[in-house]
Amino acid sequence: MLPFKHLVSAFAFEFCAVLPVVLVVYWVKEYLGGAVWQTKNTLKFNYHPIFMIIAFVFAMGHAIVTFRILPIAHRTKKYIHAGMNILAAIFASIGLAAVIQYHNEQGYPNFYSLHSWIGLGAIAILFLQALGGVSIFQDLIKGASDEVRSNYKPWHVALGTGMVTFGCSCHYYWYTRKIRIFES
Repeated sequence: MLPFKHLVSAFAFEFCAVLPVVLVVYWVKEYLGGAVWQTKNTLKFNYHPIFMIIAFVFAMGHAIVTFRILPIAHRTKKYIHAGMNILAAIFASIGLAAVIQYHNEQGYPNFYSLHSWIGLGAIAILFLQALGGVSIFQDLIKGASDEVRSNYKPWHVALGTGMVTFGCSCHYYWYTRKIRIFES
């Protein structure tokens, strides 16, 4: 059983991780007409915010929190952490594919805004982190030496925090941009 302070932290985290996903799905469904993955359909774009919020807030948030509040074996925490980051990479890739396909089908340029470049940076860090994490920290086969692991760990933590910060910044920028569009 988790100590009370960890239960409160876990509940607060789950609320903060699930609420944005629910709100974005509701917003897409009620105000943007839903999401449809068909060629030349403008509703394809609506998958982008859904999958990105799942990737950068829900999945990555769980990957980070795994090491802080779960009272389980370290090896199990590593597998959950890796699994959630792989899930985040899958959702981010689908979200990126949705927006690129939408832009290409509609004749819009790709990567023309600050939002797109921050997001591309976050996705690049995500894939570099996944590559580094799997090659250095995995223990199914002989990975890196303990010295390499201890030297890389602060960088892994800092880059992971930076990646989530980039992702959240990208979401914030997008929301404020959409609010300005709706107000005008």
